[in-house]
Amino acid sequence: MAFLKKRGNKWYAAWYHNGKYIVKATGISIKGKKEEKLAQQAATAMEAAAKGNIQLSRALESVRAAAESLGMSESLPLIEDYFTNFSPASRDSNRSNYRRAVSLFLDFLGPMKIQKLDRLTPAMCRDFCVKRMQEVSFGTAKNNYALLKAALNQAVRDGILDRNPFCAFSIFSLAPSNIPRAIKRLPFSIEEMHTILTEFPVDWREIVFTSLITGGQRLGDICCLEWKHINLDQNIVMFNTQKTGKEIVVPIHPQLRNIIDAHANNGSEYLFPDAARKYIRWKGGMSVEFTTLLKAHNILRPEHVITTKAGRKISVKSFHSIRHTVVTLLRSSTLFTADITRGIVGHDSEEIERQYFTMSLDSKSVGLNYIFDVIQKGGEQ
Repeated sequence: MAFLKKRGNKWYAAWYHNGKYIVKATGISIKGKKEEKLAQQAATAMEAAAKGNIQLSRALESVRAAAESLGMSESLPLIEDYFTNFSPASRDSNRSNYRRAVSLFLDFLGPMKIQKLDRLTPAMCRDFCVKRMQEVSFGTAKNNYALLKAALNQAVRDGILDRNPFCAFSIFSLAPSNIPRAIKRLPFSIEEMHTILTEFPVDWREIVFTSLITGGQRLGDICCLEWKHINLDQNIVMFNTQKTGKEIVVPIHPQLRNIIDAHANNGSEYLFPDAARKYIRWKGGMSVEFTTLLKAHNILRPEHVITTKAGRKISVKSFHSIRHTVVTLLRSSTLFTADITRGIVGHDSEEIERQYFTMSLDSKSVGLNYIFDVIQKGGEQ
């Protein structure tokens, strides 16, 4: 049976397993009889879970019940409880990514997750990030890191923690120099854009053109563009992106106005109701459909597909390439500054002082008209 040891001002659990002496921190302070009883309950549960004699969920429940009976439930909070109950205030897909990151992190911690939240150390968090980088791409590991870090930032703001252990290191400092930070997407050539806009099915032509002429906006934002986002009186399209919540305001190009007018009486809240229905049902399906069209028109070829360490196949040419195309065209021209490009596309500024830069609709119109003219002239050659 597990027994308690005193180290500093904390109780530690100790037991023997297969002849090995094991000591684990309970995270419970040495204060009085209540704390000692709870520490013993936690130690017993940790030993049982580690030896596989009881399910960890049942062990955790016994610790919670003991804390409540001792009137100490508010003094925990347990690592698992905090991360499981925390919900990021963002879009559904981000909450889904958060739940996935939490599940992976708690599995990594194992029995340690029944400790108090303040027992999380930078070493634990760092080891988790290193392990993730060995399993998946750097981008995925960075996303896990960012979501967990954000959750603990809130704990600091709420006064639950004094410091965030994920802030003790940078994910970039952990990645070996030979690991790519992200898979580089390729822009479409002018000829490829012309092929997409003339040879793809009409519904896809309209979706692609709408993305192109609003600054390379993402597939989900275009598929789910609602009529309430379109202000014909002010001649603007205005919405918040699904990925970051950033507000996008762009002028309506005459060609886009033609598309809008053609869908005016579709009886739906969405500009593209069929695309919205497909995307909401399964957002990956729209990406697969677009990728299939790229392959059919020889725009996406085998050499454009990269296999990650996790075995996932990623195309360097996809719908997101429209965004790269817009940035490439604008930055390749001497007519447009980096600020104007960021203003059109909707990227966050690189420096904090650039937050004071406000781009006019007239400037955006010049950039978007330039993109339209380049694509149109490229198709006429």
